[in-house]
Amino acid sequence: MGGMAILSGTLAEERFITPRDKPELIDNRARPEGDLSDIGPTVLHRLAPTSARAISIHIYRPPLRTMGIWDASGMLAIMPSHFDVGEEVLARSVAMPTA
Repeated sequence: MGGMAILSGTLAEERFITPRDKPELIDNRARPEGDLSDIGPTVLHRLAPTSARAISIHIYRPPLRTMGIWDASGMLAIMPSHFDVGEEVLARSVAMPTA
């Protein structure tokens, strides 16, 4: 389970299902600044900025360790997540006092 928050700008999000192991578009919407949505390890989606600059944050629990790479023909590869935060970073952030 996870979530996505749009911190600034606007993103176009396309969500897909994968019958017969090929992606089929099921939803296409604008995600403006401040928008929140549920996402998870089984959600296949594509994001593209529609403003000059857009920033989103994606949070998964448990952390995503791999990510599928897709195109119109199907899954191309499963790649390790390079954006993983180590346990020591998480422990420090939890232990940090708040002002």
